Amino acid sequence: MPRGLVHEVQLLVAFGLPYHYIHQRKDAAAGFLPGLRHRRIRHGWYRSYGRLWSLNDPFPDIVSERTSRTAAFKDVVRAEEYLSWVAHDFLDKIWDFNGLTTKQRTYTRKWWEGFHIWLLLRPDVLRDWAGVDVEAGKIQRLVDGSEVWENEPEVIREYQRLYRQACFLVRRDRILRRLVEEDGGFGSRQS
Repeated sequence: MPRGLVHEVQLLVAFGLPYHYIHQRKDAAAGFLPGLRHRRIRHGWYRSYGRLWSLNDPFPDIVSERTSRTAAFKDVVRAEEYLSWVAHDFLDKIWDFNGLTTKQRTYTRKWWEGFHIWLLLRPDVLRDWAGVDVEAGKIQRLVDGSEVWENEPEVIREYQRLYRQACFLVRRDRILRRLVEEDGGFGSRQS
């Protein structure tokens, strides 16, 4: 399964917040059901692959309809939480893709981890490309057809937590370090 960091960086880009608690809850069973077996619990979208969705149509109308209903009858935060829940299972399915050899899968997974860490270590890219200002605590959103920067102080705390985790992983793993730092990798952090 991908590190929680990969899930959270993807959600930081998609929604402006990493929804850490969603991933903790979804993968809580990994503590007593190792490997893929933990996905028997709280991974309904993952298990419905092939029946309700495919890689060509990962978020069919049923997801859009439920998201819209949730936003209308509850609130947009709950709608984003639901999308985070579903996106977690989608990433898990991609992570488990069986069309590759073991060596290819191992390399591809490490590359994706490195890319997500590199992205996290580039606040300028997060701000300019993803619309998440992790330094000022703002998220760029579309409101009534106009792009606005909304204050979201939680972004700063969540980013700092993810940044510390990324630094720990890079210090500990020479392959990740090489992917993140060398010119032949994703590039180096610019101060």
